[in-house]
Amino acid sequence: MLTLLPFLSLLSAAFIITLFGVLRPRFVYHWLIAVFGALVSWSSLWFVRSQLPLANGSPESGYLGLPIPTIFFQIDAETWPLALAVATLGLAVLLTDVGRAVGTNWVIWAGDLGLTAMGVAATLAGNFATMLLMWTLVDIVELGILLREIRKVELRRRILVFFFTNLLGSVAVIAAIIAAAGAGSGGISLDLIPPRIEIYLVLAVGLRMGVFPLQVTFLRDLQQQRGQSTLLRLIPP
Repeated sequence: MLTLLPFLSLLSAAFIITLFGVLRPRFVYHWLIAVFGALVSWSSLWFVRSQLPLANGSPESGYLGLPIPTIFFQIDAETWPLALAVATLGLAVLLTDVGRAVGTNWVIWAGDLGLTAMGVAATLAGNFATMLLMWTLVDIVELGILLREIRKVELRRRILVFFFTNLLGSVAVIAAIIAAAGAGSGGISLDLIPPRIEIYLVLAVGLRMGVFPLQVTFLRDLQQQRGQSTLLRLIPP
């Protein structure tokens, strides 16, 4: 449970904010819920620092005896600093936005929490299946935020191109997993990558990150320039 707490606390806060936003439109303390959820996430990472490594299962346990990769998260000496960096970034953005809380829609708070939660979860992914799932969820949250904020038709088209380019990067990772299985190498893991499938992973990184980030153009049109756009620039892989 401690392994999941850093991002579940963020998701819970986002869910509560969404409930208040829908059921009680006049509620004005969304910022307090958001900051509290981010503080719980940030504090939980410091709390588990002395208990590393932590994991929520086995990366190769499968389901019902079938060789299907499980959703597996772990906090160790390598993933902890990354998760803390993302959680700190999210907390800093939320604390900065508190100064503009009166004019900030609850959707912004929920979006910030959701994006930070998926970013933390992605850094804690213990196998490729979990990493792919978290990448995809980050993409979906990012797509929703961008389409909500940007109204220009041409920029919305670029957003969709950017989204599907990221999906192609995920497909390249799936191709690497299939190629490794077909070569009889026993699959791949984050600790063991067969040389013959490295090209697929390089392609995935190139498609998802690239030399020139494709999202910079639309981020200039975001209303929350100093807040949400910071998360959109730094969290997505």
